[in-house]
Amino acid sequence: MNRKLTLSTALLLTVPPLLWAGNAIVGRLVRDAVPPMTLNLLRWSIALLVLLPLGRAVFAPGSGVLVVLCRGNLDQLAALRLVAGDLTMILATIAWAFYSWMLMQQRDVPALRADWAAFLLAQVGYGVLWSAALSGAEIALKGADIAWSWALAAALLYVAIGPAILAMRCWGAGLQKAGPTVGSFFINLTPLFTALLSSAFLGEAPHLYHALAFGLIVGGIAVSAR
Repeated sequence: MNRKLTLSTALLLTVPPLLWAGNAIVGRLVRDAVPPMTLNLLRWSIALLVLLPLGRAVFAPGSGVLVVLCRGNLDQLAALRLVAGDLTMILATIAWAFYSWMLMQQRDVPALRADWAAFLLAQVGYGVLWSAALSGAEIALKGADIAWSWALAAALLYVAIGPAILAMRCWGAGLQKAGPTVGSFFINLTPLFTALLSSAFLGEAPHLYHALAFGLIVGGIAVSAR
């Protein structure tokens, strides 16, 4: 199928990297207020509560969503548990590419195509399960003292609604229109946006290579769109 990269589609694929970059910045800002694994658990739990009234159809018998997601996410979870460091990032990139490809298969499953919230809710459910396991291990080893504040509450709402829900929804919609090949180039915007946001909120000065990276990324997107 010939898919044209329109301005609206490009916007859909640009919003997720921006929100995911913001997720990294917020994580650094609140690192002294909440342990990282516990933060992740709170993020997925809030996202689950937000999606529950919208996507409760996922629990209906016969929708086929859990079968599809179970086959995809268990491999990713196994990779996250068994590796660390740079190898983890490589495997995560492979898993994300596979996930992006699977999003294109939604057209073959009517339940997934008709109810994005149910599809996303099923994924968030798995996120709660594996993050709960990691958070439990973190609490057992280091404890989980949380310094509650309004700033932390705002941070939790951002990471739950922005990167976990809005970004995933925009990413899925963008891939449906542009395809995973073009979409893969937009993922490269995440570290660039992270650098820019670090400069704005953390006082870390940008460098010349950030501008060069931006030019290469945009050029790659333009070429792939053709």
